[in-house]
Amino acid sequence: MRFLMVAAALALAGCAGAPAGVKPGFAGGSRHDGIVTMASTGTLYNPVSPDWRQAATEAGRRCRAWGYDGADEFAGWQEACRAYDLYGRCTTTVVTRFYPCMG
Repeated sequence: MRFLMVAAALALAGCAGAPAGVKPGFAGGSRHDGIVTMASTGTLYNPVSPDWRQAATEAGRRCRAWGYDGADEFAGWQEACRAYDLYGRCTTTVVTRFYPCMG
C-alpha cells in the first residue's frame, strides 16, 4: 500500500514541472534593414512561455538565407494584449522579440 502511495506521488510530481516552451514563429521583419521578428501568441488560459533558444536558431537561419552571417538579439521582448474580455482581462497576448542580422 505504501509503495502505491509513493508511486502515485512521484507520478503527480512529474506532471507538476514547468510546461515546455512554445516555439515562436516568424512574424515579419525586413531583409533590407536586417531585422527578423519572432512572436508567440498566448491566451488567458494558455499563457505563452516562448523558447527563445529555438527562436534565435530560426532567426539565424532566416538571416543566413537573406545573405547575412547570422543573428544577434536585442535585450528583452515586447508583450502586447490583442483582446480583452468583458471583465477587462487580457484574453490574447502576443510576445515578440527582434533579432538584428549581423555581417
